[in-house]
Amino acid sequence: MRRVVVTGLGAVTPLGNSAPETWRAALAGESGIDWIRAFDAGEYPVRVAAEVKEFDPSVVASPKEQRKLDRNVLMALAAGKEAVEDAGLNGFDPYRVGIAFGSAIGGIAGIMQQGEILRERGYQRISPSFIPSVLVDAASGQL
Repeated sequence: MRRVVVTGLGAVTPLGNSAPETWRAALAGESGIDWIRAFDAGEYPVRVAAEVKEFDPSVVASPKEQRKLDRNVLMALAAGKEAVEDAGLNGFDPYRVGIAFGSAIGGIAGIMQQGEILRERGYQRISPSFIPSVLVDAASGQL
């Protein structure tokens, strides 16, 4: 039986945009829960959430790539990049490396955005990369 070894960590969370930031905040007892800033939540009964704050997708994708990928995929790419760097994996054999990635729903923001485009501008304006970018396995596929 072969053993699995975790050699690198990466994280993009409501507590921080890297594994060390997240760990420091958790040890300090900080909460990632705050007022919702991503949209106007004034009409909703709940106005707090655990949002990822100040995430910069340019660390992993060009502006053109950012338009094709859902935000959750961009965050997964940032965490994956950090894990690869943390592990010191330069020129690694991709057949000897695995990814453990979990997601509950996939690209809900992209689904909502394309639904709005459909309602306002018609089906012809929906992005051709819509479905591949919002599937629950889109992040692990990109990694």
